[in-house]
Amino acid sequence: YRDFQAKDAFFVTRIKDNTKYEVIEAMPVEKYTGVISDEKIRLTGVKSKKDYPCDLRLVTYEDFTDGTVFSPTSSVSKP
Repeated sequence: YRDFQAKDAFFVTRIKDNTKYEVIEAMPVEKYTGVISDEKIRLTGVKSKKDYPCDLRLVTYEDFTDGTVFSPTSSVSKP
């Protein structure tokens, strides 16, 4: 992950259900878009905070086609 950050690149991935994190900041969202929450987070699990000590962005949204909720992580800056 540090290589991505060093090159000003970012990633998007799913977050596991048991991932431990703290919310640093919650950004406002327009719920009609399907976005449920947009938060800046910090991983707090022993291994995860060591492997990735930087803040992340957690966007949770609902896929209106099948009702599934996804939580991808991304860079902390808004697109």
